[in-house]
Amino acid sequence: MAETVLSGVSSANVPKIWPHVEKFIKKACDYSRGQITPAAVYAELLKGDAQLWVASSEQRGIESGVITKITDNTLRRICTIEALGGNSHQRWMSHLHTIEEWATANGCNAVQVNGRRGWAKMLRDYKLTSITLEKELTNE
Repeated sequence: MAETVLSGVSSANVPKIWPHVEKFIKKACDYSRGQITPAAVYAELLKGDAQLWVASSEQRGIESGVITKITDNTLRRICTIEALGGNSHQRWMSHLHTIEEWATANGCNAVQVNGRRGWAKMLRDYKLTSITLEKELTNE
């Protein structure tokens, strides 16, 4: 069985790959409760402000999509995994080091994951540092 690998996609190749990952990214965006949208992600990818990664194998094709974004604050440069969606994460999570190595090469001090609490169970070498709680307000 062919191994699943994680590969970065250049911004020039995003239009060709996007149709294969848009459904995965949309599902991840749905969990963000409107904080990110597929259209906004796509625009950032085209401008090079975010990065697209795909998990794929020869046998199964593209199985998952990952969106990363590098931000600078006063103390650190951070690579954040903004969205992650797709199938069979267990087949490629061991390749997450690919993003970590890329982030290091790009001067990042840390990789952060935004997402559901369940990711903490899969990413055992990541430390849960915070969670986001949200309450919707009504005008009643």
